Amino acid sequence: MAMLRKHRDIFTGPEKKLGKLDSRFDMKIEADTKAIRSKGPYPTSPAKRKIIKQFVQDALDRNIIQPSNSEISSPVIVVMQKGKPRFCIDL
Repeated sequence: MAMLRKHRDIFTGPEKKLGKLDSRFDMKIEADTKAIRSKGPYPTSPAKRKIIKQFVQDALDRNIIQPSNSEISSPVIVVMQKGKPRFCIDL
């Protein structure tokens, strides 16, 4: 518990604001893009498409994700779990 308390600033709180890690922990991930099979988006209902757009916009607004022009992509799906939507990435 002491370790969690010491580093509590990197965890999200009730306001859903994420903590930030020191820039010395930034990573550059190098991948062989030819070896990775990319997938296009799955067909989805208009209601689930709206959930996906809201999730992506929220993640952009909170700096969790950033725009990308990567050659690699994975489709997302929305699964309803206990009456709430769960955003999943199909790797």
